[in-house]
Amino acid sequence: MNYELVLEHRAEKDLKKLEPTLFKLIIAEIKDLSGNPHPYNSKKITGSKNDWRLKIGDYRVLYEIDNKNRVIKIMGLLQTVWVIFSIFISPAAYKSELLASDIPRHVIRKRAFAELGSCC
Repeated sequence: MNYELVLEHRAEKDLKKLEPTLFKLIIAEIKDLSGNPHPYNSKKITGSKNDWRLKIGDYRVLYEIDNKNRVIKIMGLLQTVWVIFSIFISPAAYKSELLASDIPRHVIRKRAFAELGSCC
């Protein structure tokens, strides 16, 4: 027996913002939830009783499962944003600072990250 799918207003607004091809892909995945509410690309949200997230590319569909009434409530859609940054330190400079002092390696790394945080 399949679950009934219910789309909350927030989820509708999120879906309307998508481009058509992505919209079709995500809608197909959401429809598949009615037959299998726990697909391989879903995870339970830590600290919640019935909330799950479904990973679809760079997007996450947030949903709640009511097993008693066999209802899945689609609560919203989130896009993951990856912020990647690197710190470039020449190996010679890193080694000389490490050898010239008794400061542990992890403290030197923390200093570099602190400097990056203050400049950006």
